[in-house]
Amino acid sequence: MSISSPFQHTATCAPSALRAVALSVFLSIGAAGALPALAQQNAKDGGLSLALNASAGLNGVGGDVVVGLTPKLNLRVGYHALTYTYTGQYTDEDPGLDYEGTADIASLSFLVDFYPFGRFLGITAGAYSHDQVISGFAEPMGSYTVGDRDFTPQEIGNLTADLRYEQTLMPYAGITLGNPTRGSRLKLHLQIGALYSGAPVLDLEGTELIAPTADNEVNFNDGLQAFEWLPVVNAGLTFRLR
Repeated sequence: MSISSPFQHTATCAPSALRAVALSVFLSIGAAGALPALAQQNAKDGGLSLALNASAGLNGVGGDVVVGLTPKLNLRVGYHALTYTYTGQYTDEDPGLDYEGTADIASLSFLVDFYPFGRFLGITAGAYSHDQVISGFAEPMGSYTVGDRDFTPQEIGNLTADLRYEQTLMPYAGITLGNPTRGSRLKLHLQIGALYSGAPVLDLEGTELIAPTADNEVNFNDGLQAFEWLPVVNAGLTFRLR
């Protein structure tokens, strides 16, 4: 029993990707350097605005604390997390398989939202401390017969897979719809963007007759080189405190 890789090519990071990462970092550092002066000016205008955001999306369930430094600039710190486990059976072939998959996500974000055209559309840059691990396990449900020989599930073996990102500090760029620190107190929140995560790494381990399947690990990882961006989509509600 073996698995062939569906990936047949490799890719390297394009210059445009590197420019986007550099721009994200530059904007974040520049905004951070300007924060003390902006906060002082906002204090003269009546104080900082403050809002809370509860949201859910591709990086889990959580929320943000949003500080309005000026009418056009917000500082946002958030945390999202998710643990999801799925079990099932694959019975289209003989022998069938029992399988289990788990996704563990923990994501801490430090973002700056800039609203150049008013309250609706914000340009967001910053960084995430993002830890994401997807693991899976599969084993045969019964024996497998080849000619006159029956192989038990123990003789066939099992397969374990772990997919993780070696880079946990990830630059981010995207857009945010709605300014939670201005206007009405209760608003809808939508954030769309991408993290530069680097390519994930797949680790395969097999036992007994399934063990040779793990030899495809190199082919799978070659194919995963094309996936260096991790999408971020969050939607929820924000409430302005002041």
